[in-house]
Amino acid sequence: MAKTRKEDPVSAEPPQSDGKKNFLVVGIGASAGGIQALRNFFAHVPKDSGMAYVVILHLSPDHDSQLAEVLQSTAPIPVTQGKNVWQLSPIMST
Repeated sequence: MAKTRKEDPVSAEPPQSDGKKNFLVVGIGASAGGIQALRNFFAHVPKDSGMAYVVILHLSPDHDSQLAEVLQSTAPIPVTQGKNVWQLSPIMST
């Protein structure tokens, strides 16, 4: 009987985006105290990762979030605040 090799999920290569319908969506959650960590993370995101990123920040519903502007100041990728229904797309090099 042939042995099958089980891949280590930590060291395995991530699936590659086809740039159209199949791409990874990375979800990140944080409280307001995590904004600096988010800035550091997005400062190092590759411009052509082929992934979409969704950030959920725990804030009061009465608080007007400026997170998109804060992250855009360090991120090499476009940052948009989603308010209603929107379509995700991967980051691709142009």
